[in-house]
Amino acid sequence: MPITSICEVAVIERIQISVASKTTLSFGVGWDPLNLPLWNLKGDQLGIVRDLLYAKWNASELPTAPGAHENIVFVENPVHIYDMGSAVEVEVFAHLDVGSLRYFGELNDAQIALLSGTGPVVTMPEIEATWRMLTAEESPAAQFALSAVTTY
Repeated sequence: MPITSICEVAVIERIQISVASKTTLSFGVGWDPLNLPLWNLKGDQLGIVRDLLYAKWNASELPTAPGAHENIVFVENPVHIYDMGSAVEVEVFAHLDVGSLRYFGELNDAQIALLSGTGPVVTMPEIEATWRMLTAEESPAAQFALSAVTTY
């Protein structure tokens, strides 16, 4: 028998990246901090800011509650960036505005059992594609609630 459910999905609405350095940095017009490559202090490339940040988000290692979240450490600071051909030690932080989308739909008994860890692997619904998105004013009665994050 289907069980009425609400799913709250966390989404990133806005990202700002802060780069703090003891030296003056020169970034060109149109510079995108999300594309900034980072290296650890040993010289190993860590990746670009966007990929590092989204990997933490997708692993649920960043705040997902709706609202503004400041000075989030998403990579072990300090790190190196290259400016004018030289490695410069900096610290990077993310500032996220997190929003929430709510969906209403149905889960069957097998899906509930999977979510509670007592059932076999079953196909879960594509919540964002198949469930009804709720408005902020709607609060339908539901038998089950779950939360998720939009992956990037």
